[in-house]
Amino acid sequence: MYISFAEAGLFVLFVLAVIIGVYMIVVLHKAAKTLNQVQGILTQQEPQLTKTMTVLPLLLENINEIVLELKSITGVAAELETAVASQFLSTVENLQQSLQAFGSLTGIFFDMIKAIFGKKD
Repeated sequence: MYISFAEAGLFVLFVLAVIIGVYMIVVLHKAAKTLNQVQGILTQQEPQLTKTMTVLPLLLENINEIVLELKSITGVAAELETAVASQFLSTVENLQQSLQAFGSLTGIFFDMIKAIFGKKD
């Protein structure tokens, strides 16, 4: 009474199938238990979830309005930055021209003072 390799192979496959079957039963049991817990939580929180779902469209609409306002504010800020920069540059140029004119007028004034009150030979 010998056991052939084919019978030993079938026995090993059968044992593996039983182990895999038991493992699958345990996994399915845990998955069902987890799903029951989730269902219990959802049932318990149903009024709050319903309230949230009814408020959600209004919330999304408000968020869209805020985003549009932020875009317009960003555009205005960019325009303001450009305007301030150009105004600053023109003010600096005007100040430079004014200082040059003041320097020229001061030089002319001191030349006149020298001419009037300077030493006469």
